[in-house]
Amino acid sequence: PPEINAVMTDNSVGATTYFWQFGDNSNSLLITPSPHSYSIAGNYTVSLKVTNPTDCITSDSAFQTVHVYQMPKDSFYILPKTVLKSDSLFSFINASLYADNYEWFVDGQLVTNTQDLMKSWHPLGFHKICLVAKTKNACGDTLCKMVQVDEIPYIGVPNAFSPNGDGENDEFRIYGIGIEEVDFRIYNRWGELVFHTTDRNQGWDGTFKGKPQEIEAYAWTLNAVLITGEKKVMKGNVTLVR
Repeated sequence: PPEINAVMTDNSVGATTYFWQFGDNSNSLLITPSPHSYSIAGNYTVSLKVTNPTDCITSDSAFQTVHVYQMPKDSFYILPKTVLKSDSLFSFINASLYADNYEWFVDGQLVTNTQDLMKSWHPLGFHKICLVAKTKNACGDTLCKMVQVDEIPYIGVPNAFSPNGDGENDEFRIYGIGIEEVDFRIYNRWGELVFHTTDRNQGWDGTFKGKPQEIEAYAWTLNAVLITGEKKVMKGNVTLVR
């Protein structure tokens, strides 16, 4: 419910006492009461009775109606939270309360006045979505959320590398996009762990304990999590050549 503060102003002449009734079982004896708060929407009859025992008309009353409108409560949810470039269609489902009109803004631009919004993007990255929910009496509420558009995630591991210092293919590393977590391990022929990383951007330079390793095949294992939440468990062999 809203919290509406109504200001009551006395315009009486010649009064000495005042009795305000605010229409919600509350009252005041002040000439100018503090702004009165209404917590429930509705119509309220406000009355002021003034008196002056020395005047020929000892009392008089005045009435006014205060209209308290329900404030809208803005809400919407997004399906899905993150989309891929090849399937970049979002559904914005309006769950607002007490509203009659809606305005959807995408990256600061008004795009539609419909209740719900369907939107697709080609630019990658984050986009700001705002919903303005209004009543017939122009009371409004605004809510903004961010959505993200990403490339299709993939992950790959080469089958050979040549750590010879020529600047090409000098490291054995993971390739791909949309990779959130990795656990990458490499073993020599005796089962010794010669390299381990949880940093997807770190590769193996072909050394172990500071020494260049022999030209041969090495076993590797990879546990990864993609941005879609998909888990990848991979293993294979890589040949070190010079």
